[in-house]
Amino acid sequence: MSTVRRETCCVLLVALACLSASAQELQWTRWAEEDGGNGHYYAVLTDLATWDEQQAAAQAMQAPAYLATITSAEEQALVMSVIAEAEAEARSTTDFYWFGLVQDPDAQEPGEGWGWVTGEPFDETSYQNWGSLEPNNYLQREHVGAIRIRGMWGDWIDGWGEMAHRAVIERGGGAAQDTTPPEIGLDAPDPAVLPWVEQPTPVTISGRIADDDSGVKAATVTVTDEYGELDAEYDVIGLLDKAGDFAMTIEVLAEVEAGDADGRSYEFALSAVDNAGNEAKPISVTVLAPADTTPPTLSLDSPEPPVLPRRRPFRLKPVKISGKVTDDHSGVASATLIVEDEYGRRDQTIDITEMLDDEGFFEVILKLSSWVKLRDRNGREYEISLTAIDRAGNEAGPETVIVKAPHPARRPWRRWRTWR
Repeated sequence: MSTVRRETCCVLLVALACLSASAQELQWTRWAEEDGGNGHYYAVLTDLATWDEQQAAAQAMQAPAYLATITSAEEQALVMSVIAEAEAEARSTTDFYWFGLVQDPDAQEPGEGWGWVTGEPFDETSYQNWGSLEPNNYLQREHVGAIRIRGMWGDWIDGWGEMAHRAVIERGGGAAQDTTPPEIGLDAPDPAVLPWVEQPTPVTISGRIADDDSGVKAATVTVTDEYGELDAEYDVIGLLDKAGDFAMTIEVLAEVEAGDADGRSYEFALSAVDNAGNEAKPISVTVLAPADTTPPTLSLDSPEPPVLPRRRPFRLKPVKISGKVTDDHSGVASATLIVEDEYGRRDQTIDITEMLDDEGFFEVILKLSSWVKLRDRNGREYEISLTAIDRAGNEAGPETVIVKAPHPARRPWRRWRTWR
C-alpha cells in the first residue's frame, strides 16, 4: 500500500431532513500524487445512516465530497487502511461501510448496471472486489455497494440502502477547490499580566485551528519580546487535537528595565496555512510585565542603646542597628546604611543588601565613640540613615535614627570653687 499523508480537521456535517444535524470529527487521509495516489482525501462518517443519507451528508459539506469510489487495488488498500483506523478508534456496531457503488434501477439483476456515483467507468475491465456470490440482490432490494469489515475483510457486497451503516467518503485534492483559509482563534493568555518574580514565568497559550476543506498543513505561534531577548517561533501542528484545539506553555521573563514606565510586552501571534496554500490572517494576544513604580518599604528600629555610655569615652561602644527592607514587586536591588558623625570622624557607608534575610530583616553592629568635645554642651550625635533601591530603579528613604553621646556633667568641685 502506498504511503499516505494525514491531516486532521473538524468538519460540521450538515444533515438533511432525514438526518439530524450533528458534528463529526473527520480524520482526512490524503493519497498524495508523489506516493502514487490521486491527490484525493478520504474519511469515515462514523454516524450510522442510510446510503442516501450518507451521500447527501457528504455532498452538503463545505468542500463537497461523495461516497468513495475504488478503481484500483491500491485505492482499495488505502480505503481499507482508513476504515481500519476508524475501527481502531471506535468499533462500528454494524459489519458494513457504505461506499460509492450504485446500481441502475432499470438494469438486469443482479450483476448489470453497476457504476460509480461520480460517473467514472465501471465495466468488466474495471477493478472489482466482489465477495463470493456477490452481487446477489438478496430479497430483491440490494442496489448499492457496501464493504464488508467482518469475516471476508474488504469484500464488496450489494446491500439494502435503507440499512444504517457507517460510510467511507472521498473528495478532490483541495488545491483547485479550496480558496478558504483556515479558521484560527486564540484564547486569553494565562496569565495576561506577569507577577514580579526573578525566575521565568510560564504562560499558557491556547486556541484552535480548523480547516474543513484541504486540512491544516502548518501552524505556528510566534513570540515577539519588546526587548528582543526572547523572540521565538513554535510549531503547533503536532499539538492539535482532533477538534483542532491546542495548548502550550511558554516561559517568559517579568523583568522590566529601569525607567520603562509602560512595562514589558510580549506578543503571541498565531498563523496557519492549509494544504491548498491558503494563509489565515495572523491574530495575536499580548502578555504584559507591568512597570514597577512602587519603591521598597523601609523600617528602622530604635538603636540599642540610643545613648552611649560616658565611661571610657575613647573606647568604641557597640550599637545595634536593625530594621527591615522589602519590595513585593521587582525586588530589592540594593540597601544601604549611612552613618554620619557630627564630628565627621566615624562617617561610613555600609552595603547591607546581602545581610537581608528571606523576610527582609537585617541587623548591624556599629562601633561608635562616646567622646565629646568639652565645649560641645549639646553632646555628640550620630545620624544613621537607611536607603534602598529596587530592580525597577525606584528609590526609598532615608529612614533615620539618632544615637547620642551626651556631654559630660561638670564636676561638683568646679561648681564649688566658682561659688566661693
